[in-house]
Amino acid sequence: MARSATRLSESENEFFHKNYSYMWQKLNTAPYYVSGSGECPPNIRGTEYLPSYVNLSKCNKPDYVPSTKILNKIVQFYNANIEPEVTAFQFIKEDLSLSDAERRPMASKFDERFMGTYFG
Repeated sequence: MARSATRLSESENEFFHKNYSYMWQKLNTAPYYVSGSGECPPNIRGTEYLPSYVNLSKCNKPDYVPSTKILNKIVQFYNANIEPEVTAFQFIKEDLSLSDAERRPMASKFDERFMGTYFG
């Protein structure tokens, strides 16, 4: 069975790499700490969505063109950690850093900060 692969255009690939870098800057971490040998920060969720560390490292190279599957996995991870959510289409068609003021790391309602006994 032949697989049909759609490759990203040059401009889509540029937006992908801009947004990929922006995502890691916004989360204040790097692929090494999330899925490599480093210690994953406690505020990072959805690491199971990410592709392998090898593929994440390849994404740092501007000439690397990710597959649709890798793109979708990265977008899932992005949506698990940054709000408002984006689609894969937005990730390759828009510069997300231009709307940085409205984007923020997702806060959990079940964070350790809220553990304890409360009296009302």
